[in-house]
Amino acid sequence: MSNERKPRELTMLHARGFDYRRRIPAVTLGGVWLKECGFEPGDKVSVERTDDGKIILTKKESAQ
Repeated sequence: MSNERKPRELTMLHARGFDYRRRIPAVTLGGVWLKECGFEPGDKVSVERTDDGKIILTKKESAQ
């Protein structure tokens, strides 16, 4: 696993399934770097927005 933390550039997409007259933004994340951060397909995540507009994505612990 690389310890290098490079900024990722993403393109804001148009969310499907909403009123066609409104353009609702959407983001899709994918890549090996997510696996390197400990995420796996099927994981549940929590998404938060800070007061200064940063997005925080954290892996939720499974209740077993």
